[in-house]
Amino acid sequence: MDRPLVSVALITYNHANFIRTAIESILMQKTDFYFELIIADDASTDGTTEIVFEYQKKYPQIIKVLSTTANLGMHRNTFRLWKACRGKYIAFLEGDDFWSYDLKLQRQVDYLEIHKKAMATAHNVLCISESGDKLPNEMIDFPYQKEHKYGKQEALECVQFGHMSSLVFRNFCDILTHEQWRLYNLSTLNGDFKIGLTLGMLGYIFYFEDTWSCRRKVFTGTSWTAMSYNKNVTKFICANYFKAQQYLQIAFGERINISHHLKCLIKQNVNMALQNLDAENIKSIKILIVCYIWSLRKNVKNYWEVK
Repeated sequence: MDRPLVSVALITYNHANFIRTAIESILMQKTDFYFELIIADDASTDGTTEIVFEYQKKYPQIIKVLSTTANLGMHRNTFRLWKACRGKYIAFLEGDDFWSYDLKLQRQVDYLEIHKKAMATAHNVLCISESGDKLPNEMIDFPYQKEHKYGKQEALECVQFGHMSSLVFRNFCDILTHEQWRLYNLSTLNGDFKIGLTLGMLGYIFYFEDTWSCRRKVFTGTSWTAMSYNKNVTKFICANYFKAQQYLQIAFGERINISHHLKCLIKQNVNMALQNLDAENIKSIKILIVCYIWSLRKNVKNYWEVK
């Protein structure tokens, strides 16, 4: 079979209530090119496995299911999914999200085919609840953005490019050097963040102003939303900054100003504490101050430099 132009990588675990919507939103895509759909099911226990195999049987020329008898976890499941993708471009989707525009893939790939320096395209997303209702503004973690380009400067400022359901990108495992690809897979930096940083280092992401996908916030189960909702994630944020510093320094010879980012977070949390002083705000400020001092030490010693 010829190599597909696009591999749609669908990752899922216990998404029985949503997986059909996700798959149908992919199958509805109208394109003038061939694309494949690779589904990595991480040993679901709620009927998701049976549903994805049902679709593979119905669309064997398009769909390939990667199954496992033991739960691998997000990192290992994502890695095997990526390895199975044969396309020049990759589009990621999680089993509880879905695409809302039938020309999404065509529009994004058209841009990448014309603009060779672009590494990826992304767009706005609609944040919805588990039942499909639009979430209020205070619960939206990916606010509306105008058309723009995300490049090296934004990556070094640790700006999040957008939501993964919006991303179509060049399969950069063939673009990175062998050592960079090894370092990419070794890094335990948050996956979405790591992909965005890497794409920014290699070129730029063109961001469409349109809204072509829905990001579902599920507050139960093992989703990031469920695990982080109403919890103090300051340690996680700080750890990601240090991991980003390490990854960019070793893989690309670039540095981010961690101290600056932590100083901004301290100011933000102090302002929040002045409005509503509680134990969690105080805890966050303490963590940030410790990390800020530690970041200064690492900057002085050039801690991440490879010997």
